[in-house]
Amino acid sequence: MKHTRIFAVIMTAVLAVSAAAMTGCDKVKEAAGSVKNAVTSMADQVNNFDSNVDASKLDDVLKNFYSGIKTGSINETTRGQYVTAALPAANATSAERDSAAAQATVFSALEDQGMTSHFTEEYIQGFVSVDGNIKAKNAATSEAGAALQLTYNTTLAQALGH
Repeated sequence: MKHTRIFAVIMTAVLAVSAAAMTGCDKVKEAAGSVKNAVTSMADQVNNFDSNVDASKLDDVLKNFYSGIKTGSINETTRGQYVTAALPAANATSAERDSAAAQATVFSALEDQGMTSHFTEEYIQGFVSVDGNIKAKNAATSEAGAALQLTYNTTLAQALGH
């Protein structure tokens, strides 16, 4: 997908420069500037696309982990060996599960899914929570609502607005 977009950007640039070359030198300079702006814009869109896809994945991981703890399907018996978070016992009460879900962190959810190598501590800083939904920081600038910067230590309750 990314390669197709890059190829399209290059072909657009080649066509624009070729067309401009046929219309004169001043037009070539003008067209070159336009092509540069178009290529830069397209490259930004490709990079933003990847960030938005990762934001969607991260949103799903956090919500599923939180929900799993609250329902009891994720507990110290089922996932305790995979995460450093203090998960509730298999026979925990609803209140104990709610408390554990609220205290679990972004890191624990990523750890559970084996995604800490992709969502590194540095990379996670490119994401924010806006009204309980995870967004790429660059995409969230245009959205209403306060953006909460995500870190490994952000609790799921904070990230998901609970």
